[in-house]
Amino acid sequence: MPACPQTQSRVFLRRWLAGTFLQEQKEMLLEHSREVQQRSARVEQIVCDTEPRTKHELSLYVHVSNISWKLQGAESRIAGTLCSPGKKDVRSIDLDPAGKSQFDIINSIWALMD
Repeated sequence: MPACPQTQSRVFLRRWLAGTFLQEQKEMLLEHSREVQQRSARVEQIVCDTEPRTKHELSLYVHVSNISWKLQGAESRIAGTLCSPGKKDVRSIDLDPAGKSQFDIINSIWALMD
């Protein structure tokens, strides 16, 4: 028994709308992908621009303060080495910041520098 013309036109309309919908979704996802790639490229450029400057600033800080920070394996501690070339002295910095204010921590480091 053949389907009535109304039923056939509804099926066709559904298929057409589904195809259009899927095409729109595809185009929207492609546009989103392009935007993400552009953002990624901008972030990469920012990193490339700022990394050398940051390394230079950190190197300058180490040179001026004579503090070399221990950054690996001391997530819960403030650790490093303080060198006093004039006094020919090397001191270890190993502080537990728990329960101390930033002010107290900085004063402890200054005390080691004197």
